[in-house]
Amino acid sequence: MGITMDLKVVTIDFWGTLYHHRGTREYRKTVRTELLSKFLRSINYDDSLNISETFYEVINIFVESRWDTGKAPSREDILDHSYEYYEKRVPREILNGLLDEVYRIYSGELQPILTENGKETLKWLSSRASLYLISDTFTITGNVIEKIMEKDDLIKYFKERFYSDVTGYKKAEGDVMKRIEMIEGVEPNQIVHIGDLQETDGTLARKEGTHCIIIGKKDAAELDVQKNSSNTQIFAFCENFSDVKEVFSDMINL
Repeated sequence: MGITMDLKVVTIDFWGTLYHHRGTREYRKTVRTELLSKFLRSINYDDSLNISETFYEVINIFVESRWDTGKAPSREDILDHSYEYYEKRVPREILNGLLDEVYRIYSGELQPILTENGKETLKWLSSRASLYLISDTFTITGNVIEKIMEKDDLIKYFKERFYSDVTGYKKAEGDVMKRIEMIEGVEPNQIVHIGDLQETDGTLARKEGTHCIIIGKKDAAELDVQKNSSNTQIFAFCENFSDVKEVFSDMINL
């Protein structure tokens, strides 16, 4: 394809790239409600406020709104908000338990699905470049993602993982790439970032001067828009993660 790179580092997004949510929104809501209700019954708590159905959305909306201000919400922030939302009628220890249960559910019954050929491609890439995970984390935190990847035995392929709830910055706003450049002793043009969104992953690459691959199934109209993107750091669009290995083999001097 006419592009050759001195590839040293590959950074990879989590959501929509390496992993995908399980089922539809409605399916996930049904599972969460059933399991949160089961949790409350197990501690003999009367769910008269219908907390099992509303709790996740209450915290999810709050977390996303806090991130919109550029601040990473702490666990205490989430609990404080929930306590006020339910008009101080739900003890904090119950809310704390519900939050833990949400985290457990997403590393259990609703564990995200590893993309097809994801593990095989990581193994192949890790023998040719240093791999780093860079992920925006909202309600589902970095600790939960760690548990998910431990179950799939993926941790060993990454030199380090950066999560926005730990760094305190969204991936396109912080200095993660510069930190990686310092760790590896590389230039930006020796790094390729793989993600699924131009507005975040593409922006990260453009801001830092790294190369970028955008991945994900797109309809014809959207794909045409992407191919004509003004973001020159994006050098390839893949329909799925399985294509990534082929793109690297064809376009990068490994």
